[in-house]
Order: sequence, then C-alpha cells, then structure tokens
Amino acid sequence: MNKDDLLKYVSKDVLELNPELLGKKMEDRVTKNKFGAIKTEVDGITFDSKKEARRYQKLKMMEDRGEISKLVLQPKFELIPKFVTPWGEKVRTTTYTADFMYSVTDEYGITIDVVEDVKGGKATQTQVFKLKWKMLKYVYRDKPSYQFLIVA
Repeated sequence: MNKDDLLKYVSKDVLELNPELLGKKMEDRVTKNKFGAIKTEVDGITFDSKKEARRYQKLKMMEDRGEISKLVLQPKFELIPKFVTPWGEKVRTTTYTADFMYSVTDEYGITIDVVEDVKGGKATQTQVFKLKWKMLKYVYRDKPSYQFLIVA
C-alpha cells in the first residue's frame, strides 16, 4: 500500500495533528478557525481572518493619508479589575481585546478615539463577545470621546 492509499484511511483529526503525513510543515498549512476564517499575514502581522487583514490595510492607508492617527492593533481594556472575595478567593482581571483603536479629528477639532472590532457576521458575535462588548461600553460610558464600532 502506498502513501496515497494510506491517507484515504486516515481521519482528518489525525492529519491535523500529524501534518507531516501530507508532506507539509505545520506553518505551510492553511488553518481555519471554527467560523471558517483563515489566518492571514500582512506586513509581518498575523490576523485572525482575511477580513481583519483587509481592514488593517484600509486603516493603514487612512493613517498614511492623515485621515486617522494613532492606529493601535489589539488594544486591551480592563473590564473588571482583579479582586479578592471576602472568603479569600483571588479573582483575575477580566479584559477585552479589540481588533483596532485609532483617533479621528472632526471638522471642529474634536478628537474621537474609535475602538473597532471586525466581525464576519452574526455567527462570530458570540454571547461572550456581546457581553464583553456591552461591559466595555458601560465602563467607558462617561467618556464621550470614545466611539465603539463593529465592522461586519
């Protein structure tokens, strides 16, 4: 039995754990997440999806043209600080990591900080995402200079 015949009987899970059976290195494989998004590299940065990579390219062009400034990738926000319960249990910090953050100055000279998350559709807006997104808006509710944007 040759290698090709053998591969017919090997499960997909085994092939994923042993890519050398296909003669490919792990980094040469195209990986998809549970939503079907394909990791994509642009400017040496690996993005979780092609859509996120395209959005980065667009934001980068906007920054180069001076339409936006202070572009930050993967900004992290604290939603709940770490604490210790009255009975001594240590609870870790709860954070939210957005895809992008950047500043926009309007025609009146007012600067707005935009926090952006790229979503492929309703399926990628999980319950955890929705809850953390809501918490993020709650934490920054008294800061009118922040705008929260989902790019679908």
